[in-house]
Amino acid sequence: MTGLFHRCPERPGHPKEGNQLSDGQTIRNQGQEKGRGQINGRKETGNSFIRTVTVLLLFYFILLAGILIVLFRDTQDTLERNAGLALRQAAEIQVRDLNQMFKSNEEALATLLRDAEEIQGLASRNITRRNVYAQKVLAEMRTVSDSFDTSFLLIYDRSSELFLSEYTTGSTISYADGEAIRSYIQNSAEKEASESIPRWHWVTIGGKGYLARIYANRERIIGALIPVSACADVLTGPDGQASVLADQNGHLLWQSSSGESLVSETELGSVPLETAAWSGDSRFYLYQTRTRKGAFRLYTVMPRQEVMGSWQLRQALILGLIVTAILMISAIAWYLRRAVYRPMEELLTAMGKIENGEKNLRLPDMAKSVEFRKINTSFNQMMDTIENLRLKSYEERIQFDEATLKYVQLQIRPHFFLNALTTIHSMSYQNRNEDIRNYIERLSSNIRYLFKGGLHTVPLSEEIAHVKDYIAMQDFLYPGNVFDFIDVDDQVAEYPVPQLLIHTLVENIYKHAVSIDRLTSVLISAREEMHDGQNMCHIVTEDDGEGYPQEFLQQMQEGTVTVRPDGHGLGLWNLRKTLSLMYRRDDLISFSNKEPHGSRVDIWLPKRAKRQSTVWKL
Repeated sequence: MTGLFHRCPERPGHPKEGNQLSDGQTIRNQGQEKGRGQINGRKETGNSFIRTVTVLLLFYFILLAGILIVLFRDTQDTLERNAGLALRQAAEIQVRDLNQMFKSNEEALATLLRDAEEIQGLASRNITRRNVYAQKVLAEMRTVSDSFDTSFLLIYDRSSELFLSEYTTGSTISYADGEAIRSYIQNSAEKEASESIPRWHWVTIGGKGYLARIYANRERIIGALIPVSACADVLTGPDGQASVLADQNGHLLWQSSSGESLVSETELGSVPLETAAWSGDSRFYLYQTRTRKGAFRLYTVMPRQEVMGSWQLRQALILGLIVTAILMISAIAWYLRRAVYRPMEELLTAMGKIENGEKNLRLPDMAKSVEFRKINTSFNQMMDTIENLRLKSYEERIQFDEATLKYVQLQIRPHFFLNALTTIHSMSYQNRNEDIRNYIERLSSNIRYLFKGGLHTVPLSEEIAHVKDYIAMQDFLYPGNVFDFIDVDDQVAEYPVPQLLIHTLVENIYKHAVSIDRLTSVLISAREEMHDGQNMCHIVTEDDGEGYPQEFLQQMQEGTVTVRPDGHGLGLWNLRKTLSLMYRRDDLISFSNKEPHGSRVDIWLPKRAKRQSTVWKL
C-alpha cells in the first residue's frame, strides 16, 4: 500500500518545513519568535522581581539564623571555656590536697614500720610483755597521728589477735565506727594476707566509706583509714561547684552536694580524662582528673545554670527579639506576596495563557493595591485593543488564505485539463472516435468532480472513485500498460481528505513513470495508523518507474524545491503547500525511492483540517 510516481524536482524556492505557511504567516511567526526574546528591539535580560525578592528574603532569614547561631555559639564557648578553667583549677587544688593527705598517712605508716621491735613484741606469748609492747606501740601511734595529721591508724597482730587503733579526737570516727573497723579487719584477715602493699583504695565499713591503705603479711596488718567525711574540707570547691570521687572504673564513691540533683555514674562516663565536657543530659559541666596516689578519679562539677549564669535569660531575650524580627519580616513577606507577588503572578500567568492562545482572558479589576488595579485596567484595555486589531488581522488573513487556496486550485485544474485535451488530440489523429466518446464521458465525470465543492475535504471513498475514473481515462492512452491495485480500509472510507490529493499523485505517476513500451504498476493504499502520537489516515502511493532524482529528494527534504519556468514541478509543490495551509503542519508528506527502482509518497492526514475555504463551493 504505497503510492509511487516518477517525478522530476519540483517547485522553485520551496521554503523549509518550519516556514511552509503563506508569506504573511511566515513573517508573523518570525516576528512572534523575535518578540519572545526581545522587547523594543532589545533582548530581555535581568532576573525576575519575584525571584529576586524571594531570594533576598531567604538570604535575610539565613543571615539572621547565622548571626543567632554564631552569637549563641561564641557566648556558650566563652562561658564553657571559663567554666572549664575554673573546674580544672579547683580539681588541681583538690587533687593536690588529696595527694598530700595520702602522703601524710603513708609517712605515718612508714614511721610506725620503723619501730619493728615494738610491733613484733605484740606477738609475744608473755601477756605482760605483750601489754608493755602494746602500750609502747599505742604511744608511738599517738605521736605519729599528731605529727602527720592522720584520721585512723590500726595494727592487728594475727597470732595474738591484738587490735590497736588510734584516731584523732576531732575526727568523725566514733567508738562504734572503731569497733566496726576492728570487726572488718579481723574478718578479712585471710583476704588481706594475700595482698602485697596495696595502693589506696575504697572500702565500705559499717555503712561508711573510707579511703584505705593496708600493709598485710602473715604476721600482722598495719593500715591507715581516711573517712570520706574527712575529705569534705579537701574536696569542697567554690560556691556553685561540687566534687565527685569515683574509682578507676568510674563507679561513683562519694559526691558533695551541688544544690541540684546528684550526678549519676552514666553522666560521669561521658566525660573524657583531663577534659571539661557536658554530661550526657547536659545538666552538668564536668572536669575529670585522677589522683597520683591511689586509683581514684576526681570530678569537679558545675550545674548548667552556674555555667550559663544570666546568659540563659539573655538568650531568651535575644531569641525573642530575633523571633519578633522574623515574624515582622514574615508579615512583610506575606504582605508583599498578597499585594505584589500574587497580582504579578496573575499578570504573568495571564500573559502566558494569552501567549498560548487564550486571547479573551482578562485580569480582575479589583486588585489588592491601587497600583495593580491601574495596571490591570490598563492591561485589559490594551487586550481589548489588541483583540480588535487581531480580529481585523484575522479577516485579512482569511481573505489571503482563501485567495491562496483558490490560486492553488486554479493551478491544479488547468494542468489536468491540458493533459486531457492532449489525450483527445492524440486519439483523434488515430481515428479512435469511439474511444474519444468514452474518454469524453469519463472526462465529464471528472470535470463535475473537480467543480463540485472546491479545493477542500471530501470523503476518501469519493476521491478514490474519482481516481478510478481518471485511471480508466488513461487506459485509452496507455492500453494494457498499467497495472493498478487500490487497497482502502473500510475504517477510513469516509475519512475527509483534501480534494484532488490522490488525483495529483496519480497524475504525476502517469506523467513521469508510465510508458507505452513497458508495464507499470501503480499501487494505492489507505488505512488508519498512529503518527506523531495521533491517529491519522496513512495514504501511500507507489510505482515501479525509475524513481525520483536524488537532487529532487534532497530539495524536498530541505524545502528548497525549484519549479522550472515551464511549470515543471508545480504539482507536487502545490500539493505540499495545500497540506500546509489546510492542516498547519509541514510534516504530513514524505517522498522517497524504492528498491530496486520506483518511487513512493507517504501522506498522513489528521481527522480535521485546520482551515477549509467556502469561497467557491457550488
